[in-house]
Amino acid sequence: MRMRTFDCIEAPLSRLFYRYGRYVAQHPLPFITIPILVTAFCSINLLHIRPVTDAIYLFTPRNARSKFERQVIHDLWPLHYHNYVPGRAVTQFREIQVSTTLLF
Repeated sequence: MRMRTFDCIEAPLSRLFYRYGRYVAQHPLPFITIPILVTAFCSINLLHIRPVTDAIYLFTPRNARSKFERQVIHDLWPLHYHNYVPGRAVTQFREIQVSTTLLF
């Protein structure tokens, strides 16, 4: 069985890419500077991006019942930081609890 050839497609494409390659080799400056400028222009906004790390905001629906209930609890029994009790916290602020013991 003889393999089919696609010279009607391959020959024009080969000529096209040969000419394009020669043109790029003879004029490399625009093919280097234009992509760099476009990339710089498109990435300017990345300087102003602020990552969102609040898990409740990211992973719960906007009208979730748990958000409403958390707000009701927070309104009825507000958390005062001068008499903070870790078990009563219903908000997800970053916190750390350190217990130290002194051994002599």
